[in-house]
Amino acid sequence: MIFEVRRRRRRGVPLSQEDFLRGPAIVGDLRVEECGDLRHFGRTIQVATLHSLSRTRDIYELPPLYDVRLAGMAPLALTLTGVEFEGGAGYVQTWWCVGRNRDTS
Repeated sequence: MIFEVRRRRRRGVPLSQEDFLRGPAIVGDLRVEECGDLRHFGRTIQVATLHSLSRTRDIYELPPLYDVRLAGMAPLALTLTGVEFEGGAGYVQTWWCVGRNRDTS
């Protein structure tokens, strides 16, 4: 599904409301899948990824969110929380995801 995603944290530290609202909303195809991740967690986990809409390249718009959990849900939005890896370190991250119509620019 197509979502606008905003990150709620920077290196594990919650953003102020002002910084959160000022930050960019990244649009992409949000997917949550179960996969084996023995390197980081030693078990099967849920991983959230945000894929480019251009389909010209198969890269993520954001770093994957590992061990993801649904923290909240409303009719057109949801909040996911998990672990994001940056520079070899894992940080708690929260994504605020708002559903978007594919035809909307």
